[in-house]
Amino acid sequence: MYEIHSKSDFETGVVLTVNMPEEDIDKKAFNTMLYDQPEFVLPFRYRKINGQIEFTYHIENRSKFTYLSGNRSLSEYADLWLGLLEPLIDCGNWFMKPYSFVLKSEYLFCDKTGKSFSYVYIPSVQDFSDYNALKSMVTEVAKQNHVTDVNLENKVVWGIQDFNPVEFLLMVKSYKSNIIKGVANQHIEMPMSIQQIAQPEQPALRQVEIKQVIEHQLDTPVVPINPIQKGADGDIIINLSADKKKQKKEKTKGSLFGSQKVNKVKSSKEPKSKVRFGSKKEIQPQEIILGAAVMPQQIEPIVRQAPSPLNSSPLYIDDGVTQIDCRETGAPKLRYAGSGNYPRFIEIAISKGGIYTIGRYDASIGTKQSNFEFDRKTKEVSRRHAAIERNEDGYSIVDLDSKAGTFINGQKIPPNTPLKIENGYHVSFGRAGTDYIWEE
Repeated sequence: MYEIHSKSDFETGVVLTVNMPEEDIDKKAFNTMLYDQPEFVLPFRYRKINGQIEFTYHIENRSKFTYLSGNRSLSEYADLWLGLLEPLIDCGNWFMKPYSFVLKSEYLFCDKTGKSFSYVYIPSVQDFSDYNALKSMVTEVAKQNHVTDVNLENKVVWGIQDFNPVEFLLMVKSYKSNIIKGVANQHIEMPMSIQQIAQPEQPALRQVEIKQVIEHQLDTPVVPINPIQKGADGDIIINLSADKKKQKKEKTKGSLFGSQKVNKVKSSKEPKSKVRFGSKKEIQPQEIILGAAVMPQQIEPIVRQAPSPLNSSPLYIDDGVTQIDCRETGAPKLRYAGSGNYPRFIEIAISKGGIYTIGRYDASIGTKQSNFEFDRKTKEVSRRHAAIERNEDGYSIVDLDSKAGTFINGQKIPPNTPLKIENGYHVSFGRAGTDYIWEE
């Protein structure tokens, strides 16, 4: 298996490098990447070194997707899954293979809108990833991103249990289309639970264990449109058809991406389709109005709560301008270094591998987008401004391509480039007074 190396500095930003023997190159995929340059693949350069081909992938103005995770509207959430999975379905049109993508959330990149995804693609004759890696990636994405429509989020969790990319996308598109048409104003009473994801050699784990039921109260009466039934073996069967007709799935041997027929769920409200994952026939998306290899043992329970007001936390006092933190612990923090009316400190309590995002509250979104948010009137701070991550070497800060920029010791850092910060470093978000000192 090929190793991926990451480098970053002030001049080049972030680049990823992969080396492979020249005889391992998939020439058709390589030529497509070189001359057609699909948007869903990171741009790259290559050179020959002693019989090896070195690929250098450039991040440029893209952000690591994990920096942009959070709460989303229904339209943003649907766009997320479309942008994430459609490249894997359509890549055959470019003579590329789904399992040659690096299917790890840490190597997912996207633009500021969170709709356009870019992957690292390894143009080799042998696969880099597998089905388990795909399922693990979508599980991580589901855990890190939430939608204001709780019922759709539950559908996503259940859809990951026996994950089929084509059926999964059809479900998301159909649900959103019904919302747009006003059909799906009726909500599903579905238990919010831990779903045991089964390994192929452990069929017993496919039993769904209900751990917790969250009651979701609505202003209008709840009318279930997708009743839950139990099969003869005790498994829970989710009927996604509104007319409650008995469903049938086609089963044939073969690859999920090739000869296997897609397990289509037929519905009286959806057109019949023979689109297969990996075929050249493109899925026609319906109108959108708004938004490794190790198998995960389980999906964490999703406990969704209604978004609380910005200043409802007991840690903050509303002074009419911004948030003032009243309690301080021994965790690393950004301590305010100015004389303005800004938070006295921003505590960064994360474990190794963790990410802490900083931004500005946006009333038009209505939900919290970052771990810490300045007041909506704070000048020069973007809605998604910067992120701090912790690794083996300590803490790093990255500017998320903000409008006013992020500064370390008075020097503006390049966007999307993690740079190490040490005790006593001066960190500024723009030049309007949000100046802090890093303390460990």
